[in-house]
Amino acid sequence: MSISRNREKNIGDKIKILRLKVGVLQADLADFAGCNKSTISNAERGANKILATTLFKIAKYFNVPVEIFDEDYSESKFSQLVSDNPSDIRHFPLLGFVSENGWYHKESNNNYGWVPVDINSTGKNSFGLIVEGDSMYDKSNPIESYQDKTRIIIDPDLNDPRDGALVLAFNCKTDEGIFRKLLIDNRKKMLMPINNIYQGVDITNDKDIVIVGEITWSYYLIKRK
Repeated sequence: MSISRNREKNIGDKIKILRLKVGVLQADLADFAGCNKSTISNAERGANKILATTLFKIAKYFNVPVEIFDEDYSESKFSQLVSDNPSDIRHFPLLGFVSENGWYHKESNNNYGWVPVDINSTGKNSFGLIVEGDSMYDKSNPIESYQDKTRIIIDPDLNDPRDGALVLAFNCKTDEGIFRKLLIDNRKKMLMPINNIYQGVDITNDKDIVIVGEITWSYYLIKRK
């Protein structure tokens, strides 16, 4: 077996060990990493070279340093890391969509999949939504905005957010919610989009609109061919 083949097999073995420890499917890991299921399957068999960017995302998923995939990272050190660190990944349900105009309708009997999240990043009662449209997306600052098909996690235990927090609010009259950035100026509270072609919502004196929770985590599901 060539040195290159040995290296890929070593990386693949580590990915498989981590995946089985957490109990996640290859397809779910592939979704997070933005690749095909076959990429993960082939990598675990050492059958192909995996991109560095994909390895970074896999390391993020498992909450481990990407250096574990280096050739000089010893097997004993890796085994100790796996044994000393319990799984910190939990899967939260996706319950609906945040549409382009900001509103979504949650149907409790629907489940649109699961979002893998580090449990240290959000509360145990959290749930996920899928962003649709561009109301929370700014082309000039894509890193700090939320494009179409982004998965977001809402923690309902964080229902008294700070100024500048990303929140999900709920309209008790319409049974709908809105995903926006909360801006507090003295006593005035506004729910503002990131894309400035959309309008904000003044909730200062609107008792029908309440904050459901704060957005604690997100990732963009890369479209695959």
